[in-house]
Amino acid sequence: MAGDASKTERVRDQAQTGVTNINDARTRRRAAFVERAAEELLRASTLEEVLTRVVWLAVPNLADYCTIDLLERGELRRVAVAHVDLRDEQRLWDVCSPDGDAEAHGRAARAALEAGEPQTRRGSLRVAMVSADGAAPSARSRAARALREIVFPLRVGSRTHGVLSAGVGPFREALPREERALIEALVRLGASAIDAALARSARERAFEAAERGLSQMRRLSEVTAALSRAVSPTEVARRVVEDGARVLGARACSIARLSPCGTELEIVHAAGHPEVIPAHSPRISMATEAPVAEAVRIKQPIWLRSRADLAARYPGLPLGDLVRGSHAWAAVPLFVDGQVVGSLSLSFQEPRAFDDDERWVILSLAQHCADALDRASLSAGAAEEAVHLSHEILKQMPEAILVTDLGGTILRWMGKATQIFGFNEAEAIGRSVTILAHAETLERIGPRILRGIRDQGAFLGEIVCVRKDGTTIPIEITAKPVFDKEGRARYLVGVCRDISERKRAEEERTRLIREQIARAEAEDAARRSSFLAEASALLSSSLDYEATLEKIVRLVVPTMATYAMLDVASEDGTTITVAVAHEDQALERDVQELRRGAVDGWSEGPVARVLASRTSEIFADLGGSALERIVGSPEQAGRFGELRARSAIVVPLSVGDTASATLSLFRVGDRYSTKDLPFAEELAHRAAMALENARLYQNAQEATRMRDEFLGTVSHELRTPLNAVLGWTRMLRTASLNGTSQERALATIERNAMLQARLVEDLLDASRIVMGKLRLELRTLDLVGPINAAIEAVRPAATAKSVHLESTLERGCLVEGDPSRVQQIVWNLLTNAIKFTPHGGRVELVLGRAGQHARVTVRDTGEGIRPEFLPYVFDRFRQGDSTTTRKHGGLGLGLAIVRHLVELHGGAVRADSAGEGKGSIFSVLLPLSANPDLLASLDRFTPLPTGLEELPSLEGLRLLLVDDEQDSREMLAAMLGQCGAVVRCVSSAAAALSALDEFRPDVLVSDIGMPGEDGYALIRQIRALKPARWGALPAVALTAYASAEDRVRVLAAGFQMHVPKPVDAAELAATVASLSPRKLDRESAPPPLST
Repeated sequence: MAGDASKTERVRDQAQTGVTNINDARTRRRAAFVERAAEELLRASTLEEVLTRVVWLAVPNLADYCTIDLLERGELRRVAVAHVDLRDEQRLWDVCSPDGDAEAHGRAARAALEAGEPQTRRGSLRVAMVSADGAAPSARSRAARALREIVFPLRVGSRTHGVLSAGVGPFREALPREERALIEALVRLGASAIDAALARSARERAFEAAERGLSQMRRLSEVTAALSRAVSPTEVARRVVEDGARVLGARACSIARLSPCGTELEIVHAAGHPEVIPAHSPRISMATEAPVAEAVRIKQPIWLRSRADLAARYPGLPLGDLVRGSHAWAAVPLFVDGQVVGSLSLSFQEPRAFDDDERWVILSLAQHCADALDRASLSAGAAEEAVHLSHEILKQMPEAILVTDLGGTILRWMGKATQIFGFNEAEAIGRSVTILAHAETLERIGPRILRGIRDQGAFLGEIVCVRKDGTTIPIEITAKPVFDKEGRARYLVGVCRDISERKRAEEERTRLIREQIARAEAEDAARRSSFLAEASALLSSSLDYEATLEKIVRLVVPTMATYAMLDVASEDGTTITVAVAHEDQALERDVQELRRGAVDGWSEGPVARVLASRTSEIFADLGGSALERIVGSPEQAGRFGELRARSAIVVPLSVGDTASATLSLFRVGDRYSTKDLPFAEELAHRAAMALENARLYQNAQEATRMRDEFLGTVSHELRTPLNAVLGWTRMLRTASLNGTSQERALATIERNAMLQARLVEDLLDASRIVMGKLRLELRTLDLVGPINAAIEAVRPAATAKSVHLESTLERGCLVEGDPSRVQQIVWNLLTNAIKFTPHGGRVELVLGRAGQHARVTVRDTGEGIRPEFLPYVFDRFRQGDSTTTRKHGGLGLGLAIVRHLVELHGGAVRADSAGEGKGSIFSVLLPLSANPDLLASLDRFTPLPTGLEELPSLEGLRLLLVDDEQDSREMLAAMLGQCGAVVRCVSSAAAALSALDEFRPDVLVSDIGMPGEDGYALIRQIRALKPARWGALPAVALTAYASAEDRVRVLAAGFQMHVPKPVDAAELAATVASLSPRKLDRESAPPPLST
């Protein structure tokens, strides 16, 4: 038994512990909920936020739905709902109860309000509900809407604000005690929050009402102040109607004055047209059944709070359109000294209660209006008297006084208006001011008058007016606006003065001034013309360039400038001061020192700009910071300032489209003006012409000198090899030379003949360059081929001088070029390097890539180039030493040809040297080909012939040779015969045609230039024959016409090949062999030339 008791005790203890834990948990949950609800409600700033947060704190945690109804004027109004099913939330707004039993819900709500205690509703759904889309809900949906409900009063102390209802559906148990306790706690918090929000709203409404009242009082005070400034009844009425209606919030307002006979009300001003006042009529009969008339009749204000009041008081008044837009009316009589003088009528858009405060404001406004009208009426009488007096006074003034409205209609015609314009007062008043001027005058001057009044407040100017009789009269007019008390322009006043006498005096004075100016200008023009003539004579008196420079600056000082500077453009783009002059010889040295100093700002600024634009510049003021801005630095401005120039002009010395120099003129005393520019520019033009003439004369002299030197050089260079040729030839003919001497003689003759041919070729190339007839036969080629050919061509000359010739060539440097011309470029550079490199020296050639270009560099250890000659090294006929004692021959054309050929290839060439005795470097840049993949398909390069090749065999070939020169025929016949050919020689085209059938040649070799019929005529006649009759005979043109154009013409005429004179035996033999229709012995042909 004891054991059972102990066991029972333990169970009881455990149960008690569990209950305690459960109670603690419930307490914590309730505290947490209350704390969260309090925080949520404290964050709500408006009544709407409070209501929303209360219902959603209950749903879904405590209930399935929750509603709040607040008391307004004794009736409950639904203000907030929440439901777990959003489809049923709208129903809570529509029928007030989830189960559709609004009456039961209403009884429960009223019981809760009366008892001050919660009321519970129990039951199931009795009404079939319809879903939002019109379909009947499902069984589960209908069951879910069966619920139980509890209604709580919302009370704070003695204040009851409404009820809160909360309920659950059948799938939840009836509200447990714990949820009910939480809901009660939420109700208490919600009631307090709602009470606080309602109190805030009440305070805000009271504050707004007070603010509104104060605002009305302030604006009423403003209206009263404005009325005190009004000077006419119309102005008073307008102020009351416009400002008073705005103060009272009225839709429409009108002021009416009682007529002297007391039978009518005259509308002084109206806005919004009150419906009870006919808008089309300015008068209302006192017998009219309307508030505005009745208020005057009974001498009492009439307050109509709604349309119902209006209809009840005036059953016979037609409504409809008359009351559209208004719902309340007020009509107040106006009293002055106890007598009714008019009425104030107001209408409002909404019904009005017209409480005591509002009535007091309206009555106050009416009284102020009555007082102001009375005061204005008295003022108007006094004003009329004043106007009459003013008018009489103005009649005595010498000017015409016009007053117009803003539209230009004449309202007053005073002063001497009639005497000046011819119109009397009756004719002018009421008419437009346009009667006083022509239309075009008004179009021109009208906008100016309006702009002057708008911008400066008045207009003062002159206008040509028209009198009544049509004559014109000059008028000085002063126009000003007249403003009312509110600052609005109402009228324009014009004071018109007849200025005919003044105009005549001004015209006379202007005529005299013009005559004086014309005389002065004529005298100045004569002086300047004389000066320009003397300047032209002086400038043209000498063609010495340096002397002309000095004359220019001496001419302008001191006539045109205190001091002057002449700056000439140099080839590097900078300017050089070449001459200066100053009227004070002692200061001229200072100007020269200044220009030798660091004053670059003047040259880089004004001088450079004028040179570039060929437009003169004038600097009217060189004082202060202006000079610093011009020259660019305070230091330079300070140095320039020492010369005390006040202004300057810079003019270009231009001939054609180019300015070669500038003339800077400076004045210390007077300042230059734009009138000085034409004179300075004309002098500069004449100076430029004189300078250009001196330069052209200098160039002509230099060209003559260079021509004479060149002709002497040509004579020397051509005669020198000719002397060796003639000398050895005579010795071969007259002397008995042994074999060794004969071989030496022939070698010397061949070498000098080739040298002479090269001189002739250079002269021809130079001629083609000058005439622009040098053409290229472009193809894609690897530069290694023509460079190797050039190296091999000059190697004997290098070996003869013991000059070590080295080359480093990078393959694959492809360019678009003429192979023979590229070889000529390299040959000329190498020949030049070897010529000027002493015995034992070294010449190096390097080919490589440089970006998108191929670079060919020729470097030697020779004599080098003087720095002063380096810029002219590529000029035609220029030689470092052109004296008779020079160590090296040549025409001075080689490098000029190189430059032109390189430029024709789209490249560039430059020369560098550290000075005499330090060698030189020539660099050629040629653009690489855009098709580098063509390397494998390039034609093999054939070098230019050197005259040293082995002659090919022409054994058995029959050659018909045509040449009118006997020496040439015999030489060619011997040359071709030496190769084994059978040669028939003829001297004309006719003889050649005759020999065809007889001789039956294999190849035709014909000269081009022959008397009678030339080679072109011969080949055309042959090609006109049938192929079986020699029409297809292979033909070679042999001619001294060696240009690219000549070659094209030869091939177009019908020749297959073109061989220029002087003829190289190997080239001619190889050409003939290539055209022979017979199969030659391949072993006798020369081996292929390597690249």
